[in-house]
Amino acid sequence: MWPSILVGALLGLISVPIADWLSHTMRDVYDSGHPVVVGSADILLRGKDDVQVLLVGEKLRDCAYVGISAYSVSRDGELQSVYVLRADQPQSGATRPLGRHSFGVWRMWPIAGTDRIDVWLTHDCSGRIVRGKLAEVRL
Repeated sequence: MWPSILVGALLGLISVPIADWLSHTMRDVYDSGHPVVVGSADILLRGKDDVQVLLVGEKLRDCAYVGISAYSVSRDGELQSVYVLRADQPQSGATRPLGRHSFGVWRMWPIAGTDRIDVWLTHDCSGRIVRGKLAEVRL
């Protein structure tokens, strides 16, 4: 009887971490194949150390908007945070409905010495934080 209890306890201890890992992995796979938003960026103004871009896209999943972030990408692939500020109006932070949207004009800086900026959106999908790349801005 004790060997059966011991084997059951060991199986339980092994299967819980594996099930947790598998659950997280499957969510990551789902999120990469089913992004919250797909979009693009068009450069409107380019300064010496800043750029203004129009972000547009289509919201595909009903998740709550959390925030926007951007990173300059060096030639060797190193990421560095850049400032992001809504340029055409104050940022409302409102969650948008499904469908096509203009996300407005955004100013990003500093950009000196970089060839690309990656723009990311963060959403809350039923209590789970999901980040996805909205656009690559080729400078």
